[in-house]
Amino acid sequence: MTLSPTASALATAASAVARPTAGPSTAYVPKAVLDQLAAARKAAIGNAVTQARGGARFQPDDMSKDLARAKLQALIERVKILKKLYGANPREMARALTEVFKELKAAVKAYQQATGDELGMAGEAAEGALGEAVAQPPVAASQSAAAATAGAGAADASSPSDGDAAAPTAQAPAEPTSATSSASDPPPAGGEPASGGASTYAAVTQGVREGIGQDALSFDHDVRDFVQTLSDLLDTARMQTRTSRPDKATRRAFEDADKQLKALRDDLDDLDRDVRAQVPTLGLRLSVAA
Repeated sequence: MTLSPTASALATAASAVARPTAGPSTAYVPKAVLDQLAAARKAAIGNAVTQARGGARFQPDDMSKDLARAKLQALIERVKILKKLYGANPREMARALTEVFKELKAAVKAYQQATGDELGMAGEAAEGALGEAVAQPPVAASQSAAAATAGAGAADASSPSDGDAAAPTAQAPAEPTSATSSASDPPPAGGEPASGGASTYAAVTQGVREGIGQDALSFDHDVRDFVQTLSDLLDTARMQTRTSRPDKATRRAFEDADKQLKALRDDLDDLDRDVRAQVPTLGLRLSVAA
């Protein structure tokens, strides 16, 4: 079976990183080689995550998210015009902002729906990326990692230690282990990976989910910043009505705006809560980064 850069690097790392139990006849792998293979595995998982997220299964939802972001930018530009049009007309400003809140709320809902759909497909996408990797030819990157392991073993074997005994030979296991074979094979359909490849499958799936979650929280943050600007604009218009007693239509306009603003903020809270609930590791990473 020929392996792709992703599958081959993961297979090589899986076989070399697993240290055998220490003993008189136990071989070892030098730390430098282990570090190299661990870095190769990390890079391979990152490549698999990128491949999974770029798959066709995500395109419809990615388009929905792009449209939501485009709507956000369009509303930002519209508000610049509204400030010029209704800067001295608080009632019309309140009415215009009410429409902005409604459209922004729809965009948040669409983004939340698309995010949920993609999170639900993360495991399937990871499986597809790993499956495609197995069908592709190998490259020199994985071969160089294996050569580095073998080379280190040969160097240690040729250097005797003090006394008559020679130093243990540093080399990867001669026979392929279950971890090697299973790490290079994709998990079966249905999202149930083979036991040895479970860690690879889980790492790619988690990477896909965290990427989706980070995108959602970034959108949430951008919308909240804009909502704060809109809220300040609404408060400014409200202050203008205090110079004279507002009529019934003006009061109704501000009541509608306040209602839509609250609904929008509730939806943003739902988006944030849903993402953090479905990707708990993302919340932990953000907490540590903060």
